[in-house]
Amino acid sequence: MQLSAYANCLEDFGSSCQWIGFIDVDEFICPTKDADLRVLLSEFEPYAALAMTWTMMSSSGHITRPRGPVIKNYRQRMPYAATAANLHIKCIVRPSKTLAVYKPHVFRYAPGEVCVNDEHYPVPVDAPFTFSNRRLVSLYHYFYRSQQDYEEKLLRGRADVGDAIQRNYDPFYAQAQIAV
Repeated sequence: MQLSAYANCLEDFGSSCQWIGFIDVDEFICPTKDADLRVLLSEFEPYAALAMTWTMMSSSGHITRPRGPVIKNYRQRMPYAATAANLHIKCIVRPSKTLAVYKPHVFRYAPGEVCVNDEHYPVPVDAPFTFSNRRLVSLYHYFYRSQQDYEEKLLRGRADVGDAIQRNYDPFYAQAQIAV
């Protein structure tokens, strides 16, 4: 359902928006240079999209879901070199330069238009990842949260591929051992 929701959003609201960010409920955009996202995006107006790399956050040792804000309760991140997931991107696209959704991390752009990372380097076509020094923006991905949250995620299944790929507990236990 994720791809159809993204496509519907682009089709229904694209003509009335200068930018649309395609992120999940467990992802938080955090500009690092300027608190106003509009100021950040003004630097990227010549491009079709801004690719933001994930900063994967860990469970921070929580077994059950703590009360309070996610960003206050989960402070430990996965080391950047520890997981290839830290190279995955999510995009804020310019609908006027975006033709279609291809994958949750990849869009199709008008001829001659490109998606760039926060260093203004083009993201390769069809690539769901890029490098970044997170100088301008980070996209914190709270994929694991508590063990309780992770168990609920396993029961829900995947939003992008349905039941085609099943998850298990191994990644949850692995992240708990390497978070910083």
